[in-house]
Amino acid sequence: MLPARTVVRSRKHNTHTFNLLVAGHARSGKSSFVATLFETLEVRKLHFPQPPAPAAPASPGAAPGATDSLDRGSVRSVTAPPAGSLLDLQLLALVQHGGEPGVAEKPLPPGRCAVPTPSLAAIECDSPYDPRERLLLNLIDSPGLEVPLALFASPDSPAAEAAAQHAAAQYLAPLLRYIESQFEATLAEESKVRRNPRSPDFMTHACVYMLNPDVIIAAGGLSLVDRLVLAKLCTRVNVVPVLAKSDLLTVRQLRSVRALVAANLHDHAIPVYSFPDDDADADADDEGDEEPPVNLAALVPFRLVNSEVTDDDPDALPFTGLVVNGKKILGREYTWGVVDVENPDHCDFIELKNALFGSHLDDLKHKTRAALYEQWRTERLIDSQSRGPAARLSASKNRASYVTMREE
Repeated sequence: MLPARTVVRSRKHNTHTFNLLVAGHARSGKSSFVATLFETLEVRKLHFPQPPAPAAPASPGAAPGATDSLDRGSVRSVTAPPAGSLLDLQLLALVQHGGEPGVAEKPLPPGRCAVPTPSLAAIECDSPYDPRERLLLNLIDSPGLEVPLALFASPDSPAAEAAAQHAAAQYLAPLLRYIESQFEATLAEESKVRRNPRSPDFMTHACVYMLNPDVIIAAGGLSLVDRLVLAKLCTRVNVVPVLAKSDLLTVRQLRSVRALVAANLHDHAIPVYSFPDDDADADADDEGDEEPPVNLAALVPFRLVNSEVTDDDPDALPFTGLVVNGKKILGREYTWGVVDVENPDHCDFIELKNALFGSHLDDLKHKTRAALYEQWRTERLIDSQSRGPAARLSASKNRASYVTMREE
């Protein structure tokens, strides 16, 4: 675990980029989670991508082929992002949205996307770790995983295993292509003779993997397709499993489902992110702390509840949240009462948010670059050297192929 971040005391806020992918079961509320998460952020600014400028016309009397140099500080001097990078996909999404930055107050990815799709803009918001720091957040939504029915009828049959292998391969293909495209963009930047010290961080730092409790109960734990998907995803990104729609479970059901998932992760050696202790010694010596630190590892899989959307007023725009006793909250209303998303007694939403964007942000980013990216880079170089020029040419087209998939 990395030591706590040292805050530089200056007039300008320290800004830390963080790219979060949301994946998992179909109809588990991935898009609702992204929308609810956005509502909990203290947003300061939206950073829409700037399209690359067209080549400037040649000056009169200039030599053939010469072009005017652009102002270094000009917006038009922005170079084209690497094909398939997060910034490139944001540009593509912005064009599909109408091409105008600011057309939407909430730059969230469109629901029901066919491939991993980032938000239209990077979201600059306050960090829960320290008010003097800012977070530059990119949210990436993705399609849902359909668990084959054969896994419930006869889970140990050859047909069920074949169905699981096929479903996992189909689901993983666009996810891995997206994550590895960001690695490719990083490698391309690192390979330049003159590197840009302010180059954006494209890499995917964490993946919230949403599990539908109904599927867990029906399968008696993690289904085979989930185990296959999680095992592979963990080699490319820090995976954080969560239980979606946990408000629909009784206390006993929640305890049982959590125990099943935790046991399966351990028994099948699936290396999800473990949330190492953050400065346990320092916390123990801090006399100002009245409550002991939360054991985040014991909360895996986190119990999540997403807020519903209020749209029953024809004279007002729909919004994510509820109005209870004249106060807007994020939650869900039932005949017996209201579930508050930001109440830690109701769910682990705030604990998850604070861990990802606060206490464990540095560790997640460090593991992404030092372990996951380096593992991919080593595998890529070994594969390229063993298979020759054809393989290197194929790898160089990986980012462009992802853009083609997005456009289709």
